[in-house]
Amino acid sequence: MFKLIIFLLTVTLLTACESNNKPKLIKSSLPLYPAHAFIERTEGVVKIMFDIDANGATQNIRIIESIPEGVFDREVKIAMEKSHFESGKPTQDCVKTIYFKLKKPQD
Repeated sequence: MFKLIIFLLTVTLLTACESNNKPKLIKSSLPLYPAHAFIERTEGVVKIMFDIDANGATQNIRIIESIPEGVFDREVKIAMEKSHFESGKPTQDCVKTIYFKLKKPQD
């Protein structure tokens, strides 16, 4: 008989912008945990920088740190493209750090 182990996928987001008049996050999209990373029980962190245009859309999304390199980048970019901030407050060089963690449930 197989023993089923359930892992909780944790994605934590931290955001900071270079502006004092930071736009509020209206719609957040969490990145998916890549299947190969889940199977291999890989955890990591991705730090990105992006701009917010006058309509609140994210622009110019760029990876500034990725550990392990390249594992979570694609999913982070896809999620950030779906995120939306309040309009009327264009901002440049916002930084977001996303942590990917696997947690074993307590018995």
